[in-house]
Amino acid sequence: MKTNRAWRIRRLVWRVRRSGPRIARPLSRVLPDPGPPEKPILVVGCPRSGTSLLLQALLASSDVRSVQSEGHILWDEFHHPR
Repeated sequence: MKTNRAWRIRRLVWRVRRSGPRIARPLSRVLPDPGPPEKPILVVGCPRSGTSLLLQALLASSDVRSVQSEGHILWDEFHHPR
């Protein structure tokens, strides 16, 4: 019984993570195109190394935009092996 429930939860999580980028695609038709960044900033680091704190500090500026809080959804959609 527990394995069946765990499998259903795992499947639900997988479906939500897979459909996230597809759900967001129609928004790109409605939202204005911000254009390419002039000077992109890529924040890369190991887990628990302060990258989330750095991202929050950068987002305090109105001149900085972010894909999301972290780019896991984009990585899974475009680079994750299937």
